[in-house]
Amino acid sequence: MSSRLTAKQEKFAQLIFQGMPQRRAWGEAGYSTNYALAIADVHASRLANSDKVKLRVAELRNIAASPAIINEIRRKEILSEIAESRLGQFMDEKANPQLSKENLNNAGLAEVRKNKRGTTIKLRDPVPAIDLLNKMDGLYQPEGNQVYNEYKILIIREKQIEGGSANRD
Repeated sequence: MSSRLTAKQEKFAQLIFQGMPQRRAWGEAGYSTNYALAIADVHASRLANSDKVKLRVAELRNIAASPAIINEIRRKEILSEIAESRLGQFMDEKANPQLSKENLNNAGLAEVRKNKRGTTIKLRDPVPAIDLLNKMDGLYQPEGNQVYNEYKILIIREKQIEGGSANRD
């Protein structure tokens, strides 16, 4: 038997680690919820007590306990700060750079340069931060899969034929 977890088992272990009740974690991880509650509870309990899942939850606890590792919430906070940063946060009412201890620690701030003409402020591009947040939240379909809202999108190509009318392939 492989010691690796399936994607559903990994999701289940992460949800249990986050403190979600077993029954809810079972459904959120993608397992069938078409069972009676008692049956779903049995399945969820079996999975939660499996050696692989218990080991993974213990690993997650060890990682979270390490002060060198920032947790998922903090990573999301940093990425959100980058995505939400606007130049106006660093300017006074006369559009002069206004830097303080608080906004100098803003994750969205990429560069501050002081020269003879004044201060130049450069912000990080918010698009990669938003993209990464979306990926962390599982908002994207797997690559190559053209399924949106459970419907396949068909691409209809039009080609020009004589006389100027279009014909669909």
